[in-house]
Amino acid sequence: MEISNRRDDDHKALVQWMAHNQGADHSSDIFLLALLEFVAASSQTKLNESDSYKLALSVVDNVRHAFGGQQLYISKGRTLDSLILKNKVWNEFTGQNQAELASKYNVSLPYIYRIVQSMRLISRISNTADQPDMFPELYECINSKDQK
Repeated sequence: MEISNRRDDDHKALVQWMAHNQGADHSSDIFLLALLEFVAASSQTKLNESDSYKLALSVVDNVRHAFGGQQLYISKGRTLDSLILKNKVWNEFTGQNQAELASKYNVSLPYIYRIVQSMRLISRISNTADQPDMFPELYECINSKDQK
């Protein structure tokens, strides 16, 4: 079957056709087509089919222009998954729902406690970075004595 006979919106069939007819030598093309398919399919819940396809093409164009010609390793994203989980737990944490969160996200209660502890620390650090010093004169005095 020729590629020219395929409809533009038949992404899955196009990916399968490329995988079958062009083999592993064109895995980067298969990746771009798969990315096109994933973006189009996932955006159809919010956009119509035409706009989903336009968005998918835009994403693929940006990826290929930014990374074209480079060898890329795409990790499984375990660190990203962990960060997303930590943010979800932190956003849903009320102070008394640790057991509920552990059950909801299928993790241990001690893991929830560690997440909350680390997110509290991050929150404190980011909040204090934005606050001005309460006693700037005191710090100036201490710093000037240290330099003498």
